[in-house]
Amino acid sequence: MRLSQSVLAVTFWSSFVLALPAENNQDSYQTSNLVSRDGWNPTRNIVHLSMGEAKQHMGNLTDEDVYQFVIDSLRKLCTTEKCDDADYISHGGGDDCCSGSKTKDGIWYRNWDNDHQANNAHITLHIESGYLWKQRELRELMLMTVAETYKREITYHGSNCYDERFQDGSTLKFCNVGQKVHLSANGLSLKTQLTFNGNTDYGNATCKDWKDEVQKGTDLYKPDYIKISGLADYLKLESDCCDEKGQNCR
Repeated sequence: MRLSQSVLAVTFWSSFVLALPAENNQDSYQTSNLVSRDGWNPTRNIVHLSMGEAKQHMGNLTDEDVYQFVIDSLRKLCTTEKCDDADYISHGGGDDCCSGSKTKDGIWYRNWDNDHQANNAHITLHIESGYLWKQRELRELMLMTVAETYKREITYHGSNCYDERFQDGSTLKFCNVGQKVHLSANGLSLKTQLTFNGNTDYGNATCKDWKDEVQKGTDLYKPDYIKISGLADYLKLESDCCDEKGQNCR
């Protein structure tokens, strides 16, 4: 793939820590001891997750690499000081307490100019909007859910992952993710984009390859959503996914 001269243009979708697992995997997961309802409106019984659309090259990053980059970025962009500041809106902060972007360098790709691997590319996590006021426990849980979603898109190596063999005989496993993840719960919402600063020419971004895996990820956190909301089995976790160009939504 050829590295572009400018960051891929975005055309759509523009700390209090929970007692959650130290490691982000199912074996170490234990339900956190959350008891506060944290301002949850019982009439809002749906947690909604949207994902997918334009494929974005992640190089040879592992699923855990992707998770760590996204969660670290979100925690830096959604600070407790800003999101818990009652006067932030009145001081001109607007509706969003989360905003901005974080970049990760060193992303491998195929440089077609000399047909060799190169790693002078980067990916960027951008928050288009982040209305995550006050509800600390829910906010942290939503940040983890977004990071988990990007992670799970490459946990199962479906058609969005492929082996790239180079002239020197070496091989790298490259994967793509869908650009957007949007999550809403109890009146809070977070819209994110994860983009590569070059062309993503190969591999796919197909919902069928990752939606079941994403569901496994969100199921890990469902006990905490239930504890925060107090809604028990009345709480619903819904998701939808669109393939490249917003097609085949399901």
